[in-house]
Amino acid sequence: MSFLSNIPHTSSDSLFFIFQGTKLIVNKTASRVIVPSGKDIFGLGIEHSRPLFIGELDEKPCFCAKSLSTFSESQFFALHGLRELFGSLSEKVFKMAALGLQVNNWNQVSTYCGKCGEPLHLMKTERAKKCLSCGHIEYPRISPAVIMAVTRDKRILLARSNRIKFSFYSVLAGYVEVGETLEECVGREISEEVGISVKNIQYFGSQSWPYTNSLMIAFTAEHKSGEIRIDQNEILDAKWFYPDNLPQLPGWGSISRRLVDHFIQETVR
Repeated sequence: MSFLSNIPHTSSDSLFFIFQGTKLIVNKTASRVIVPSGKDIFGLGIEHSRPLFIGELDEKPCFCAKSLSTFSESQFFALHGLRELFGSLSEKVFKMAALGLQVNNWNQVSTYCGKCGEPLHLMKTERAKKCLSCGHIEYPRISPAVIMAVTRDKRILLARSNRIKFSFYSVLAGYVEVGETLEECVGREISEEVGISVKNIQYFGSQSWPYTNSLMIAFTAEHKSGEIRIDQNEILDAKWFYPDNLPQLPGWGSISRRLVDHFIQETVR
């Protein structure tokens, strides 16, 4: 599959995920929020980057692009960050929107070849760009990161990060470093951030996370030794919580919330 397509992106049967910055233009005329068609976007007269084909939903071709002009909200169309659209879009539409944001981000930063500096060109046979001068191929990149729920005596370890402006608590997470296995990363991140060691590291699930172009790989683990000693460069606070006394948590749709919900189900049953 390629990001290039002969299907017209201005069709009324298409879905056009067009972003201004990280915010998606949505249609708010119906009782629910919907993604506009290519015909809708054409009618708004929005100047945008070259549309990229990102797949199909219910036989509707889907495209993404970046708005190159300032979009003004109206009675019928609005701008929303993807986080705001948790629960407002169906899961499969939200996933396609997240893919569109991620592809847009990659398209903007992969303009020139990293080897020789010449322009990169979209390929017709792959989801990639190729340098016609040296032959280098640039694929969309993702950064693997682990996220983990650590438990101890029917309690879960939750922390507040100083990198997030919201006041909720969540499970710990961190990026995988070169040469590490996922399990090694889990142990290192927990040790660095809260000063404890863990055992029984088990795979839980995964989620594409478009905001940081990441693949979140989730694990569960159990406390082995040590007491909480936070790394104040990254963590504001960390505590053990019982399921009936949890703090403000991440919203629906994130794998961090799924980990917490799983802990509750396993603990109170």
